Amino acid sequence: MRTYQQTHFSHVCDSRRWAIRLLIFFLFVRPFASVTAQEPVKIWEFSPYEVEVWYTFDPSINASKTAQQAWLAEVQADLERTFRAAWTVRMKPLTADLSRTVLRDFDGFTIDDLRAGELVLVVASEHSATQTLRTFEAAIEGLTEIACTADVKQQLETAVAAQPSSTDTVAAAPLSKLIDKCLVDAGGAASIEQKLKDASIAAALVPRWSLPRLAESTRPLMTPLPWQTDALFREIDKLFLLTISADGDDTHVQARELDCPMQYLGPAMSDRVANWSYASRLATTTIVRAFAPVARVEEAESRTAELRLRAGGLILDELNPAAVTTGDVMQPIVRRDDRNGIPTLLEPLAWTFAAITSSDGVKMQANVYTYSGGPGLQGRQNRRTQRMLLKVRPVTEQTDIELLVRGDGRPQGGCFVYSRDLVTDEYELLGRTDWRGRFTVRVPYEMGGLLPEAIRYERLLAKRAAEADAAKQAGEADAGARIDAASDAASDVANNAAKNEPNRTDAIAELDTFEPQGPDPAVIPLRAPLTQIYIKNGDTVLAKLPMVPGLMEIETAELPDDSRRLKAEAFVRGFQGEILDLIGLRNLLAARIKQHVKNGRIEAAKANVEELRQLRNYNQMADELEGIQRRMLDENAGPISIASKNQIDRMFQTTRDMLRKYMQDDLLSQSEQAISAK
Repeated sequence: MRTYQQTHFSHVCDSRRWAIRLLIFFLFVRPFASVTAQEPVKIWEFSPYEVEVWYTFDPSINASKTAQQAWLAEVQADLERTFRAAWTVRMKPLTADLSRTVLRDFDGFTIDDLRAGELVLVVASEHSATQTLRTFEAAIEGLTEIACTADVKQQLETAVAAQPSSTDTVAAAPLSKLIDKCLVDAGGAASIEQKLKDASIAAALVPRWSLPRLAESTRPLMTPLPWQTDALFREIDKLFLLTISADGDDTHVQARELDCPMQYLGPAMSDRVANWSYASRLATTTIVRAFAPVARVEEAESRTAELRLRAGGLILDELNPAAVTTGDVMQPIVRRDDRNGIPTLLEPLAWTFAAITSSDGVKMQANVYTYSGGPGLQGRQNRRTQRMLLKVRPVTEQTDIELLVRGDGRPQGGCFVYSRDLVTDEYELLGRTDWRGRFTVRVPYEMGGLLPEAIRYERLLAKRAAEADAAKQAGEADAGARIDAASDAASDVANNAAKNEPNRTDAIAELDTFEPQGPDPAVIPLRAPLTQIYIKNGDTVLAKLPMVPGLMEIETAELPDDSRRLKAEAFVRGFQGEILDLIGLRNLLAARIKQHVKNGRIEAAKANVEELRQLRNYNQMADELEGIQRRMLDENAGPISIASKNQIDRMFQTTRDMLRKYMQDDLLSQSEQAISAK
């Protein structure tokens, strides 16, 4: 039987266990439960896109309000049927100000245009009360008053009154508290700006368009008022701007996507139809064309990447517009935030694309194509840096490549432009840039294909092994074969000068592929016109530029200034031509001397020896080459980059080796000895 002490000890232990469990619950589980109750956790591949469509009817539309509402209901129903579980969509009318902005320039409006009329809370950089304020919520709690003009106060009150009563306000800073702290400055905007510069006031609520004037004296805070874009970008994934107007008897529909997390505006899509009853379906197809599925980078190497598709677990049909399949091409966009979640970098990765090679609906494997020396999709993974990819949407029939000198913006005309096939690795000369440094690349009729990088690498190893075996056999069979020295030099220079494909230097060395007979089952057909462009200036490849023709009207590449290297190359080529002429003349005279001696014409042989003696010798040519090199590298004519200097040094070293090989001989002494022997 258990004693009293044993029973008491057991009860004490049980009590302690329960106390520890309760402590763990209150320390860890309870706070987590409260957070999740306020902010539901979204699983990337199983959460639908949160989408809003902001629409506006042009005054040219004659349909009644009732007909317009019925039309919008049809559009929303069509979108829900088209995207199914992958989308949650809401329809909202554009405000009068935004409607005018969008209708005025639908193709050219920017995010700044959408945000121009918004209000921003700014704090004086030098004020003692604002040194620790980094967020809007902290500012609302820590400040006693916020200066504003009468117009701003009225705009704020009107916007608050227009919000539905069910709308959730900013949790840490209720709108009523913000309104109570806003004090109107009788001096107006000029007085507020001056006080912010003097740090006589701590903060002010100002229109966004006034921020450039306050940039030196204030620090703007992200202002997530419920009706403004700062709050919108936190809450939804995609925003579509939709306009409906009449063009004669046709109904004209335009749609444009704004990816909210990346704050990236896509291209404008438009279409028209004569029958109003078909216009709702047309609006749906236009929005579908404007929509870009999103993927994020899970892991990345220099040439490959593993991606995860947004809402991929909710997509059951490849025909769903939110699906991404093999052959699709995606463009990466990088967002980097500061400690307060404010974006400090928002831009697409230049000349970088990912082509999908396999997919299970959620996880995808991709080949990565990037510019010469580019990092591709590699980079530090952290909470502040996001690398997302959007499916490309070509909208034009051609793209102009513009080549500029890095730093001063001068156009680089006369550069050769090549394209390289992603499967065969064959080069095709497309043309040369014009005086503006531009060249037009048209969308091809056939998209072409690509090989997964793993297959490409396996074929490379097999090809290299075969080439090594063939070279070994050829070396054993032809070990005694030699090429005449002068013919060899002339052939080398002639081939380099007339070559119509880029040199395979280290900067552009790529993996050659094995070409099987007949259709290659490993080739994946592309669904977008991805191509690799090579820019060559003289004998040097300046850049490799992967691109999708038709994605943009103009793509600009800033390349290093290559004029000094090109000038040096011209001098070197001319000098090498002189070397070849001299070698040919020396050999000709030596042959004549030998023939004259053989036939007993000693005087004629002596005359040829004198001609041979008058030709420039190795020392004279080497000194001249040294002088040319000094002039080419003289920085009094302008600075030279390290890369250009190294290239110039290599060219001159090659020419110097050529001199040593073909000019350091005893041809003159041999000819004189032959005459003396007679």
